[in-house]
Amino acid sequence: MNRGWNITIAIVMWLAIAVYVVAAGRHAHRQRSTIRVESLRISIVDTTASRVVTTEKVRQWLSEAAIDPIGRTIDSTDTRTIELHLAARPEVRHVSAWTDLGGALTVRIAPRQPAMRVRTNNGYRFWYTDDGVIIPDRGEFTAHTPVVTGTIPFPFGPATEGSYAQMQRTAYDDFLARFTALDTERRELESRSAAITARIRTIRTSTPRRWWSENRRSNFKAANTTLVAELEKEQREAAAQLRRIARLEAELREKEKNSQQSLRFLSKLANFVEFIGTSHFWNAQIVQINVVEGAEVTDPEKWREPHLELIPRAGNHTVVLGELDGTERERLENLRLFYRRTLWHEGWEAYSVINIKYQNQIVCTK
Repeated sequence: MNRGWNITIAIVMWLAIAVYVVAAGRHAHRQRSTIRVESLRISIVDTTASRVVTTEKVRQWLSEAAIDPIGRTIDSTDTRTIELHLAARPEVRHVSAWTDLGGALTVRIAPRQPAMRVRTNNGYRFWYTDDGVIIPDRGEFTAHTPVVTGTIPFPFGPATEGSYAQMQRTAYDDFLARFTALDTERRELESRSAAITARIRTIRTSTPRRWWSENRRSNFKAANTTLVAELEKEQREAAAQLRRIARLEAELREKEKNSQQSLRFLSKLANFVEFIGTSHFWNAQIVQINVVEGAEVTDPEKWREPHLELIPRAGNHTVVLGELDGTERERLENLRLFYRRTLWHEGWEAYSVINIKYQNQIVCTK
């Protein structure tokens, strides 16, 4: 009997809880349909003072997209749309948005952190972040990062923005699609050329019948000669098309090779700047990185591995670093020891150029 009462009481309690939840949900829904968004709370989670994202910018972005929530009811405010729109900005690393029954919409944003500023002679103006995203440099914020100057052969346009990794994937997908189209065309032409060759061989090996008249034999040979000439012309055209495709494939391969080398250089440059940022000494000492084209080559279309020149904060000299070949950290350590053991005694103005492009060798010019 007690067990039956316990089961009954439990069922009643659960039914009561279910009714309460449903009623509360309906009440909250009615409230959300009447309460309007009266305030927009923007929280910027930024551990630096770079001000990559500000509350004023967020309000401007929402206004420009016509999704300003002020005045709308809570249930008609699409926080997901707001999140997606703000997350599409290259300045934003992470965003979350939610409303409450107090009539407030809260937007919490974690901005990206610039790792270096690029301002090249060939028209590139952007910030490169620590997670590999390109943000156009519109002069809207400043950050304490090295400035990269010079002429850099980037495989993308000056107005490009967004994820560098996605950019690599898009570039490779474009190359693959174009190369596949050329390969398909080449295979079709090769098949067509082989069919023409086989047909020419068949025509040339065909002979007139013994019982044919002399006039019919003559017409047969003349017709075959004309047909073979037409087929040979068609085959020459196919061969010319094959040579064109082979040339385009070679150019496309070379362009893709140069593009990948250029993208790899940007990765190496970013890794080098990251190393500079993690070093207390070099982060304080290096203020500018100048990218200079590498050794001259016969063909100007071929890739030239750039080398770097560093502009230090102290002293009136230029440091010739050379290529980013994996030994730059050791070469910089040698330079640091040279600073400590030599320049601190001779003076920071003793030399105009300090060349450390060769490992275990420092060449100074006064």
